Amino acid sequence: MSNESHQHSVPLNSPVDPSVARVLRVLGPIARSLKCEYFLAGATARDLILVNVHGLRPGRATRDIDFGIAVRAGRNLNF
Repeated sequence: MSNESHQHSVPLNSPVDPSVARVLRVLGPIARSLKCEYFLAGATARDLILVNVHGLRPGRATRDIDFGIAVRAGRNLNF
């Protein structure tokens, strides 16, 4: 088993919700400056895949954006 992470992207056939795009535009540069990998998770990620990969409409709207970050043990982050 490998701990190596592979970045994946979804071709966007439909526009991303502007509020999601704003959060990711802010999060991306911060994560890169801290050398932290991050990923979009939860219902927002599900909806992007449903719409842009499968062409399906999500069943219900979500108002939150879940994401995760990877931080090395012992690393001191100053926010």
